[in-house]
Amino acid sequence: MKLRRYRGILLGLAALVCSCVGPATDRQPQSALVIGVIDGDTVELEDGRVVRYMCVDTPEHDQPFYEEATQLNIDLVYGKTVTLFPGRRALDRYGRTLARVVVDEIFVAESLVTAGLAVVYGFEDNEEYLGPLIARQKEAIDAGRGVWTLLLAGDDDEEFYVGSTIGFRFHRPGCSAAAGIRADHMKQYSSRREAYYLGMSPCRNCRP
Repeated sequence: MKLRRYRGILLGLAALVCSCVGPATDRQPQSALVIGVIDGDTVELEDGRVVRYMCVDTPEHDQPFYEEATQLNIDLVYGKTVTLFPGRRALDRYGRTLARVVVDEIFVAESLVTAGLAVVYGFEDNEEYLGPLIARQKEAIDAGRGVWTLLLAGDDDEEFYVGSTIGFRFHRPGCSAAAGIRADHMKQYSSRREAYYLGMSPCRNCRP
C-alpha cells in the first residue's frame, strides 16, 4: 500500500514538473511564409504573426538608410518560406515574435549587419547569438558601409564612454543610467568606435 502511495506521489510530481517546463517544442525551428515586410527588421507571416529579428536594430522610417534596410529585407525574405529559430524570450514588449530568421541557409540579420544596414542590439536573453553578428559589424565599420558613415562621423564628443561588463549599452559618463552601474562592473570605452566594435549599442537616454 505504501509503495503505491509513493509511486502516485512521484508520478504527480513528474506531471507537475512537465507542466511547468512547457512543451519541448517551444524553441524548435519553425517554417513559415513571409507575406509582408514592415521594415528592415520586422516581417509579417502568413499565419498572422509579426516577427521581430533578434539581436539587431535597423533604421526607423524617419532615419537615413531606412529605405535601403527595408529593401534588402524585402529582397531576402518577401514571398519566401523562412525558418524561425525562437530565442529564450518568445515575445517583445509589443507582442511581436522574437526569432532568428534563416532563408536559403542565410541568416537575415547577419546579411543586414554585413551591409551596414543594421546595428547589433544585445540583451541577456540573446547573448549567445551575438558573436557572429559582432564580427560582421566590425567588418562593416572598417569598410564604412551604410549607417556607419553617419554613426561614426566626426569626433567623439566625450573623453570616454562607460558601460557595464554585464550589460549591452554604452553611455555618456554623466548619464543617469550610468550612475546605476556598480563600480566592479564599470567599463570604459575610449571611443564610440570601440564600444560598437565590442557589440555595445548606445543608450537611448543620453544618446552617445
